[in-house]
Amino acid sequence: MKAIILLTGSNEVFRKEYVDKLLKNIPKDEITIYYADETEAGVIFAQCIQNSLFGSNNVVVVRGVEEMSAQKREDRSTKKEFSEAFHKYIENYNSDTTLIVEWDKPSEKMKKALRNKKDFEIKAFKKIYKDEII
Repeated sequence: MKAIILLTGSNEVFRKEYVDKLLKNIPKDEITIYYADETEAGVIFAQCIQNSLFGSNNVVVVRGVEEMSAQKREDRSTKKEFSEAFHKYIENYNSDTTLIVEWDKPSEKMKKALRNKKDFEIKAFKKIYKDEII
């Protein structure tokens, strides 16, 4: 698996199915799931930087970035703070961790930072409408 996987687009069902496929062979105790709108960005990225003592996988899944507020709330980061922390992590990521971020509409700056990098992947999942199905 890549070190950082950014899943974009408004189709939450397809994004979740893709994450489930990625995680199906990973032991549950090696997976941590955070909801960005309920967790400080510092906590999320501290988990990513942390190395496993026993050489096992460290997989961090972040959901709900699009639900984050632009206003500071107690014990929660703003979308801007999350984005800044994510950028810092991209610059100095832990190759022993897989970070999967589900984010409906990340900024172009964010996508550009991840594009064309060997250890990073971006996948888009758009909604499919009835008239688009053959």
